[in-house]
Amino acid sequence: MSEKIMCSAIHYNDGFEYENEPVKTGFIILGRRHKDCNRTLNRVSFLQSRFLSTVIQGFMTDRNRFVDRNEAFTIAKNNNQIWHHIFDTGTDPEVGLTSEDIFMEDEYVTD
Repeated sequence: MSEKIMCSAIHYNDGFEYENEPVKTGFIILGRRHKDCNRTLNRVSFLQSRFLSTVIQGFMTDRNRFVDRNEAFTIAKNNNQIWHHIFDTGTDPEVGLTSEDIFMEDEYVTD
């Protein structure tokens, strides 16, 4: 079975090692969309002033791997996880996969 994209994620690398994280240093914040991940990061106010340049947006896979937007695009494309509009218009190679490419807006439930 091939690896699939499960959810949006950001890797916050503060240089510390944490037990049971899928990355060597730092930690991963998960969310349906990147805006959800960023909202969580912003709520943890003590992190905002430290190491802000070490935040990388990406995705988690079903193999518990954090991948950046470019690798995520390849994985999602190979597994037909990208909605058809992205194939028609292409994707910006500088951006890679976005949560909107794989999660339809009407599937996103808000409180």
